Amino acid sequence: MLVKFRSVVGIVLIGGAAAGCANSDEIKARFNGRWGPDPAIQAASFATEVQNQSLVLSYLGRSAGLIASDGTPIRPLLPADYAEIAQRGFNIGRQDCEIYMDNLFRLSREKGRNDNIILAAASTAAAAIVTGTTTAQKPLSILAAVFGLSIALNDAIFKAIFSPRRLGW
Repeated sequence: MLVKFRSVVGIVLIGGAAAGCANSDEIKARFNGRWGPDPAIQAASFATEVQNQSLVLSYLGRSAGLIASDGTPIRPLLPADYAEIAQRGFNIGRQDCEIYMDNLFRLSREKGRNDNIILAAASTAAAAIVTGTTTAQKPLSILAAVFGLSIALNDAIFKAIFSPRRLGW
């Protein structure tokens, strides 16, 4: 009986682990932006950021028809022109935020998968095996407590990740 129980638990755990497999690039991309963009400006990246911002402003000005392809203004820019460029920039948004929101979405899906599929299925399977192989209620109540604890731990871990204070909200 114990051997069968161990093999069922092993199959469930291996299946759950295999369902979450990812290559190393995907793992790096997922964890790099996990807590959002860095709120402090880093000195090493300042020149790169300024160059990127200038390039973005040039692209926005060109898309608005205010800047020529060589980067020079077609005519002197008025305050309304700068407002149009700024509005286009706000509408495009930042890729960092998109990555961050994607990470939050994936974490939410992982939590749901852990709670609803892996832990609930393992709990049901274990309860079925114990019910079918024994008449005592003590092992069944112990299993219920163990799986209840694992679901509570999963919720606590993901709530710590998703907490507004942790996210900077």
